[in-house]
Amino acid sequence: MSTIAESASGKTPLGSALEAGVNTLSITQTLTFELYERKVSPIDGMAYWVNAQLLRALKGTYNTEDYNTSPYNQGTYENPAVPLSIQVQGSLHYSTKMHQLEDRTTAYNHIIFTSLSFIQAFNSINPQQMYICSYPSEKGIQKFGFSERMPFYQQAGLWHYRGDSLYAVMSTQIIESLSDFDLATQTVSNSLPIWLSLDVPFNIYPSYLVPQNQIPPFIVVHIEPNQTIALGQIPLILKDSSSWQLTRDTVRISFFGLNNNQAIDFMNYVFQYTLDTELFGLMNMPIIQDHKVTQPEYNVIAKKKEAIFEINYYQNRIQSISRQLILEAFCSVTPIDTPT
Repeated sequence: MSTIAESASGKTPLGSALEAGVNTLSITQTLTFELYERKVSPIDGMAYWVNAQLLRALKGTYNTEDYNTSPYNQGTYENPAVPLSIQVQGSLHYSTKMHQLEDRTTAYNHIIFTSLSFIQAFNSINPQQMYICSYPSEKGIQKFGFSERMPFYQQAGLWHYRGDSLYAVMSTQIIESLSDFDLATQTVSNSLPIWLSLDVPFNIYPSYLVPQNQIPPFIVVHIEPNQTIALGQIPLILKDSSSWQLTRDTVRISFFGLNNNQAIDFMNYVFQYTLDTELFGLMNMPIIQDHKVTQPEYNVIAKKKEAIFEINYYQNRIQSISRQLILEAFCSVTPIDTPT
């Protein structure tokens, strides 16, 4: 039995006082959170969050599921039937700090939202879904989500959620309209699409885009950005404006949950793949290395291995305007009398 004295409302005396304070400060503020669903391009693994209302409107008229297929997402999950939007009462506090970087100047808005109740909807969704709030401020509409629930003190009866508003450079990944992006063209310029297309019995993910709490076995591909290097002096440019540039990548493959035999089978498959397809060539002799990922609470290490590939391939840009014109062209035929 709880030893905390509670009032008829279910709040402790401290909780009731804090609730009154939150309502006074926020003027009984209510925020609206809209549901977004994660969609991943099958071409290069780029992840987008699409407004669920948009997806519902397109259902049956546009096959958006093409961009949410396993292994690029957790295909075994089925999105639960959760509300498209929720109303949450609480108090919003944010602070702003300017960062001047080499390639951009960004205002980081740090958000703390204090809720008067536990937001059950945040726990009802799976990793393919997320609630995002659009909040009007003096700087315009800010979108924010949460990456952390701060320490909870039961007697206080308040729940604190913390995160950052959407960075300007990330705005292309939050989709409100299909006109905002093109899923038919790859985004990355390195060899990642080749690796994602490998036909292996394990999910392959781009680095930094592994789904939340993914359970092994799976493989992660990381391509060092500063190690994508030209091997030819200039690209070969064809008369249709297509270009082909001989390029080198340094690729780190991380294996989670694979035993020695499974890792060796993958390596041998890649070696044979280079001979069968000639999509890329090997410039080194990769070797499997064991790595240590620990969790001290259980005194165990994860099954993690790595291998470094140095490969060469053609970084190309295919000019397909003429093909698109042919696909979109149509003609009408009007029968006439054949001259005698």
